[in-house]
Amino acid sequence: MSFLSVVKAADLSALKGSGLVGLAPTPMKKEEHDAPMTSGIPGFVAQLKDSKDFNTDFDSVFSIYLSNDEAVKGNIIFGGANLDKYAKKGLKDDDIHWFAQSSNNAYWASDLAKSSFGKKVLNQKPQQVIFDNGMSFAMAPQKAFIQFAKSLFKEHGILCQPSQPLWSCSECTAEKMKKLPNLKFDILTDKSGKTKTVEMPPSSYLRLDENYNDVAWLLLTPWEFQGIGGKKGEEYWVLGAQFL
Repeated sequence: MSFLSVVKAADLSALKGSGLVGLAPTPMKKEEHDAPMTSGIPGFVAQLKDSKDFNTDFDSVFSIYLSNDEAVKGNIIFGGANLDKYAKKGLKDDDIHWFAQSSNNAYWASDLAKSSFGKKVLNQKPQQVIFDNGMSFAMAPQKAFIQFAKSLFKEHGILCQPSQPLWSCSECTAEKMKKLPNLKFDILTDKSGKTKTVEMPPSSYLRLDENYNDVAWLLLTPWEFQGIGGKKGEEYWVLGAQFL
C-alpha cells in the first residue's frame, strides 16, 4: 500500500510539519467519486468507507503509536490496534475510550462539555477538541487561553508572556511545577450527553528551560479558529502529540 506524505503545502506555506494525506474523516463527495481527475481525489478514509470490503475484512479503525524515545520508531496500523505490543502492559480493549465525532468532519474532532484548570472553568460555551498527532504542541481558544494564563499567574505565581517560538514563563520552578493541576477536558462520548474526562499533566503543557533558571515554555498557544468545516464563532482546542 502506498501513501503520499506531505511536508509542505501550498495553502499552508508557513507551516512546517509532516503527515499522511487523506486521514481526516471527511466523507467522499459525489464529484470526487465520479470524476477524480477533475474534481480531486477523495481522502484515504473516504476511499475505505467507499470500499466493498469496508467493515467486512477489516475494522474501520486506524491507530497511531508515538514514541518518546528517538531510537524507537513510531507506527501506524490500519484495521485495528496492537495493544499487546504498543499499549501499557495489562491494558485491554475495554480500556480504550471512544468519543463521538463532532459535526465538523474535516478533522477528528469531538464536542467538549467543559475545559478546566484546577477549579477554574475555561470555557463559557460549548467547544470542540481536535486530535492532531501531527502537531508538537497544543492550541487553545483565545478566551480560554487568557483564563488559563491568568490562573497560572494569580494562583501559582507563574507569569507567561508572548515570545518566540512559544510563550515564555518566568518565576517557574520545579517545585511550582509539582503543584500545578492538570488541564482537564470533559469530552462527550455519545449523543446522550455522557462525558469522559481526559487530562493533560503539567509536563505536557509547560516545559522548564534547561539553560535558564526559573524559565519555562508553554507548549500551548492561543488561536482563533480559521480552519475548515467549522462555523463562525466556534471555539476549538487542538491537542497535539504531547497530549496524545
